[in-house]
Amino acid sequence: KISTQAAFHRIWLLERDHGSLFKGMMARAKARKADRAAGRFVAGNEMISFRHGMSSLTSALAKQLGTSVTTGRQVTEIKRLEQGWQITAATGQRIHAKKLIVTLDAPDASQLLAQVSPAASDLLSTIQSPKLAVVALGFKRDQIQHPLDGFGCLIPRSLGIPTLGAIFSSSIFPNRAPQDHVLLSCFLGGVQYPQINHLSTDEMVAQVVKDLRPLLGIEGEPVFMQVKVWDHAIAQYCLGHLDTVAAIRRNLAQDAPDLVTRANWHEGISIPDVIANAQRFAQQEQILRQLDHNIGQTSHHKGLETL
Repeated sequence: KISTQAAFHRIWLLERDHGSLFKGMMARAKARKADRAAGRFVAGNEMISFRHGMSSLTSALAKQLGTSVTTGRQVTEIKRLEQGWQITAATGQRIHAKKLIVTLDAPDASQLLAQVSPAASDLLSTIQSPKLAVVALGFKRDQIQHPLDGFGCLIPRSLGIPTLGAIFSSSIFPNRAPQDHVLLSCFLGGVQYPQINHLSTDEMVAQVVKDLRPLLGIEGEPVFMQVKVWDHAIAQYCLGHLDTVAAIRRNLAQDAPDLVTRANWHEGISIPDVIANAQRFAQQEQILRQLDHNIGQTSHHKGLETL
């Protein structure tokens, strides 16, 4: 059901440009080697994270922006004015802006845009973003027989096991667990396990432990557990997704020309993808501001009628 072109665009490009994945990978390796030889930056494939979790990224961004950013405010309504926008928060606070950048997931964006662009809202509601639980489990090292000498494990749906898989967090990142302990980051839910909607956090933990016990040789119960449930987790790039995104953009361009989207339901769901997406947008905005500045300078000297 997944669109290769939308979900794995780089792989799709390799096949399109080189005729096969194998030839594409060989060409990519050759290009990376040439870049290194020329002293150009080549991104590595190693896993990276933050010492205090992924919130370090957004916290650092908020700190850098200072008083120009407000966090912890739920937006309940956006309204288009003759000039710009009015944003209303759950607290009753109202903010006015010339341009809006909506970075919400598809279901929340659909609700917020319902009055602004009904057609775009309807299309957004068709993008699946299923619930996912991240279950963190800590064990004493001697409770697990498996050496945990890898990234983790993915469990095929054909086995009929509800748990999607686990990342051996303490194996791939330092300081993720106390000495002689290990940390597993496990995943439960998704499109093929809607039963998660009816499970309590205790039941989620019990299900994951039950599923992983025979696979990893787990003895006893976890000494640490934490569950984070994401109601709208990973956007599903199903067949026809690119057409849906294009239609959303057309409707927004018509109904809300000063509103743009940058979110995980288009152009990639991973952290590197959304960072790259944001960087491209920032560069585009910089170019547009420069054009506006140049046009302003020209009109000041020559008059608008000459442009």
